[in-house]
Amino acid sequence: MRAKYEVPKHIKHKITIELYQYWENKRQLKELGLDIIDSTPLHDETGIKSKYQISKPTESKALKLADISTRLIVEASKRIRYIDNAMRRLNDSDREVVEYIFRDGMSQVQAEVQKNITSDVYYNTKRKIIYYTALEFGDIF
Repeated sequence: MRAKYEVPKHIKHKITIELYQYWENKRQLKELGLDIIDSTPLHDETGIKSKYQISKPTESKALKLADISTRLIVEASKRIRYIDNAMRRLNDSDREVVEYIFRDGMSQVQAEVQKNITSDVYYNTKRKIIYYTALEFGDIF
């Protein structure tokens, strides 16, 4: 069974980094979405343009920044979706172990002492989520 979840070392490293960043990326993406929604309008409450107009050079720079930001948001959303899809392949107890490993940063010893998770379960679950995530990213077939 172990051979089924084998992933080349360089891909495993990339996916491991993605998994450790997953929860922080989700949080930042959510905050960014709220910032965009809550941003200050160009008009005041009466609907009349504010006396603080944005100049054309500033506007064009802002649009370029928005374009770059949009591409980054789309890319981050895609990576989050890939990991979400991989997580859905796991059962509930495996998802819980994945959260201990990657969200909480528990080592195998910590997981065994604090959560009573055997080393076999710890490492098999870690291999599974890395394998499924690599499949979702298209890094392995």
